[in-house]
Amino acid sequence: MRLHPLSATLTSALLAAACSSSPPADRAPPVADAQAAGPASADMVLRGGRIFTAAPGGFASAVAIDDGVIAYVGDDAGAAAYVGAGTRVVDLGGRVVLPGLHDVHQHPLEAHLNVVDCAMSPDAIDAEDHAADLALCAPSAVTGWVLGSGHAVEVLADARRAPKAIIDAVFPDTPVAILERSSHSTWVNSAALARLGIDDATPDPRGGIIVRDARGAATGILVDAAGELPWDRALRSSPALDALNRQAVRAGQALNSRHGITSAVDARTYVGRGHLDAWRAAARDDELTVRMVLSLWASPAADDDAQLAELAPLYADDGGLLRVTQGFTP
Repeated sequence: MRLHPLSATLTSALLAAACSSSPPADRAPPVADAQAAGPASADMVLRGGRIFTAAPGGFASAVAIDDGVIAYVGDDAGAAAYVGAGTRVVDLGGRVVLPGLHDVHQHPLEAHLNVVDCAMSPDAIDAEDHAADLALCAPSAVTGWVLGSGHAVEVLADARRAPKAIIDAVFPDTPVAILERSSHSTWVNSAALARLGIDDATPDPRGGIIVRDARGAATGILVDAAGELPWDRALRSSPALDALNRQAVRAGQALNSRHGITSAVDARTYVGRGHLDAWRAAARDDELTVRMVLSLWASPAADDDAQLAELAPLYADDGGLLRVTQGFTP
């Protein structure tokens, strides 16, 4: 794949970009040895700026990029040799250019999936306060669930009644799942427990806990692998959800690029929820603006050998912007 000549590695972190009405595009070429190829017409020249090099002296004023590779770093006079009839020349006006940032742990698809939109107040100190948050929410037409995030599990632990009852009072019949702010537990209501087939006699899944009260009744808090169960059910791949996954990938790429992030790791890629398909489609359609490494989710509740047999063939690295080379389990 030929990368976009205006590199996010160079330009996505322009410190004065917020003042510009035309922010640069965001693609990230590899950095080659400067001046190795000698003067030649380049695809793009940035000049008149402060380009951070990390070399002695710290800054240059110009850079030339040709075929996705940095061909020259130095002063404006030297960069002039790389300007030809087809060269795009950008006058930086003194703005700073920094190398791209690398984020090794993020969840860009999950963070931008707009069916997870029921927000809990981060300032609540009483679990009952979340009833007002829940009253503002509605089930998704795509999933049929109310899905959200943002509460603190320690607040639920101090609740004066079973946490599921708080949601039941607002949504007695609609399944609800709220991801705790650390993402290590999920708060659900009675309808969600019923949808999942969980009752007071259901054993804890491997790697997870169904929190119970002193009488052994499920309270509505599902920890780790148990907390993944409602999400696996609500977010199972479907044509409508797959389209939203694609939108989430685009939104995450755009946000990364705006903040100068040129490579990142999606630290939790759910194959069964259609995440890998969404990333592959974005790569196929040349929609990626950030180098992405996917970390395929392996559930601690599932058989290890079976999962390895399923996930190992999905690993791939063709030298493009998408690599599937990692795995993740809590």
